[in-house]
Amino acid sequence: MLDSARQIFVDCYNDRIQRFPSEQPNRITVAGNPSMNITITLHYPTGVILDVDHYMFITDCSNNRIVGSGPYGFRCIVGCSGTGGSTSS
Repeated sequence: MLDSARQIFVDCYNDRIQRFPSEQPNRITVAGNPSMNITITLHYPTGVILDVDHYMFITDCSNNRIVGSGPYGFRCIVGCSGTGGSTSS
């Protein structure tokens, strides 16, 4: 997935969201492992959306939750029971 500036990428097999700034030669891990932002751990993220204020919303597939960013880091928004598992009945 890319943002409008073509900078954001979901790396599901390495459990992270990365940013590829056009002005820098190296990528930056913005969420997941390893990251300078330690407020959230991801397990198989499959999608990311940026809102108009550039806050991120991440589908954290194997944790069965949606994670959102904010001014103070990342937090769980939906599916915050703390356990992963099957969604089938």
